Amino acid sequence: MGGQQSTRRISIDNDIDPASVIKVSEAVVERLRGGTEPIDEQEQEDEASQPPPPQKNVIEAEVEKNTEYWERRLADLQDTHEQMNKIMEEEYVKAQEDIAEFLPRIISPNSPLPCQDGKAKVTSCYKAHPKQSLNCAAEVEQFASCLINTRIKLQEEGKI
Repeated sequence: MGGQQSTRRISIDNDIDPASVIKVSEAVVERLRGGTEPIDEQEQEDEASQPPPPQKNVIEAEVEKNTEYWERRLADLQDTHEQMNKIMEEEYVKAQEDIAEFLPRIISPNSPLPCQDGKAKVTSCYKAHPKQSLNCAAEVEQFASCLINTRIKLQEEGKI
């Protein structure tokens, strides 16, 4: 089994079918040989019937027209943008005035910050125990209660 080689034979028929042959005209044969071919009258008429290329004046006029259009368009967009900016600025000023009216700032910006000693204690504790933050729970609680008491005091005085 499989010890012998099988011979396979393929035969090709070389019968030329006239329908399958590509026919070449004499003009093509001349061009392939390198000869010059005279231009047919029909080709000359086709070239003559093509419209002439547009004149330089017409092209320049179209370019100028297009440039004017885009300049107008850009100017209109800039005007619209300026109007929108003006409206937005007016709204911003109005919003600032409303905030100042409803939420007046009674506490001066130069007033000292409350509970600075508690803040210093918490900071020093965290530096002393960088990986053991729970050791600073008492200091943090004292600082938080100081802030709460200060806020309550300011609310009672009507400052916030």
